[in-house]
Amino acid sequence: YYSIDLRHMPAGCGTWPAFWLTDEANWPVNGEIDIVEGVNFQSEAKTALHSTKGCSMNDIPLGVMTGTWDPAQGIPDGKTGIPDMTLRYARDCFVYDPHQWLNQGCVAVNKHNDTLGDPVNKKGGGVYALEWDPTNRHIRTWVFTPHTAVPDNLVAAIRTASQEDRVAPDPSLWPLPYGYFAIGEGTDC
Repeated sequence: YYSIDLRHMPAGCGTWPAFWLTDEANWPVNGEIDIVEGVNFQSEAKTALHSTKGCSMNDIPLGVMTGTWDPAQGIPDGKTGIPDMTLRYARDCFVYDPHQWLNQGCVAVNKHNDTLGDPVNKKGGGVYALEWDPTNRHIRTWVFTPHTAVPDNLVAAIRTASQEDRVAPDPSLWPLPYGYFAIGEGTDC
């Protein structure tokens, strides 16, 4: 479980607010998880996984996430350079997938356009959370903004994180995540 509680995040031209996990010495073999990442004036929170070949999110069941997948359109053909205008969604985590932008990865997008950047700052910030659960074979992500939208269990977990008698985060008490990624046994992720 990872979370970041923000009061303010960078926003505007030339900014790249991000909170991510990786093994830089062995990238992309050991993967990368962008818990939240944006650029410039983007206002929708996104979570991305970046991996080697074989990890895709094509079989995610309905009803496990509220978000959608990032579009991948206008990708230049590797031989001709002509843009392919076929609308596809970034469900392949492979950093060199030929039908997605270079290093796009598989990207879950929050459906609300006020979950990153200036809109979040105007609401006083928010909390971004990621659950990495190999037992249940998934990674899930949430954004709660403004702070009054953070579930009580998560508020208690954050407040007691450095205490001996701390409250454990319990995502079963939270609303559906916007991002859902299948991992572990039975997948190539």
